[in-house]
Amino acid sequence: DSSLVETYVIGGKVTDDYGVAKLQLGYYATDNPEEVFYKNIQVPATNALQFVSVFPDTIQLVKGKTYEFYYEVTDNDAVHGGKKSRSKTLTYNVLTNGQIEKELLQNQKQTIAQLNKDFEKFTKQNEELESISKLQKEKNQLNYNDQQKIENFLKKEDKQLENLQKLSEKLKENLEDFKKDNELNQEEDKFLQERLERMQKKMEEEKRLLEEMQKYMDKMSKEEVAQKLEEFAKQKSKNNRDTKQMLELVKRYYVSQKAEMMSKELGELADKQKKLADAPKDKNTAAEQEKINKEFDKLAEEMKDLQKENKELKKPMDIPDQSKQADDVQKEQQEAQEF
Repeated sequence: DSSLVETYVIGGKVTDDYGVAKLQLGYYATDNPEEVFYKNIQVPATNALQFVSVFPDTIQLVKGKTYEFYYEVTDNDAVHGGKKSRSKTLTYNVLTNGQIEKELLQNQKQTIAQLNKDFEKFTKQNEELESISKLQKEKNQLNYNDQQKIENFLKKEDKQLENLQKLSEKLKENLEDFKKDNELNQEEDKFLQERLERMQKKMEEEKRLLEEMQKYMDKMSKEEVAQKLEEFAKQKSKNNRDTKQMLELVKRYYVSQKAEMMSKELGELADKQKKLADAPKDKNTAAEQEKINKEFDKLAEEMKDLQKENKELKKPMDIPDQSKQADDVQKEQQEAQEF
């Protein structure tokens, strides 16, 4: 299941002088509140209890629908036939596959942007590394301030590298979730996963080298420090090239998947517009038409953003031209408004 599929964990406390006879979870779709389903929650025979319940857990809900649920307790008052008491009602939205896909792509976009930003910061620290290496060569012996400068640099590098590792792991999880909810090109997906894992391993090697330098800094001679710094500089330079290539790959992947999703959304919007045009007058209202107009305007903005993101790639892709589909939808909208 996608990480975007929410799960409610509810904790409750029930007390009754007569004791608790039954505890139930009640739930229904908001478009059909009369049809209430119940699930029994096992409770011990006592007049005070605490319970933990998970929703939806194993309950099969319909995608795209909104549900409301509550807890109902019945006491052991045999004289009055068992009195019932209800908790407040909570709302739960079940995302469609399309909504999950859209959220995953948005998360992917944000993670790529943050990874790109942090990577740029990381590469800018190369100037400081060059300055430290130069210092090593110019001085016969490093004083306390020199050592502190090197140690502060290593700490900064270590922290920045840790951020990159966290973001790369987040991106990997996002790609895995996207794979679960979509039928992707298996070769492309496998290639991306392998490249990402390779990048993560190289980051681990780089981090190990940094930690080793931090640990033994005060025990190493000037020559040993210089050697380790040179080794680290080479490792970082190579890893930076690989990370840059990986970022370009995931950006291209995002653009291609976003283009595919938007083409699908545009087709669905065209179908929705046609159905509304063919609907009776009491259904084909100005309010309903306005809803479709807003959806189209939002989609048109996203299409512009995608074209811009594609142009920012080193080698822009030949993404499908959706202007014909967009023009058809606009034409039908205009005809509907004139009508």
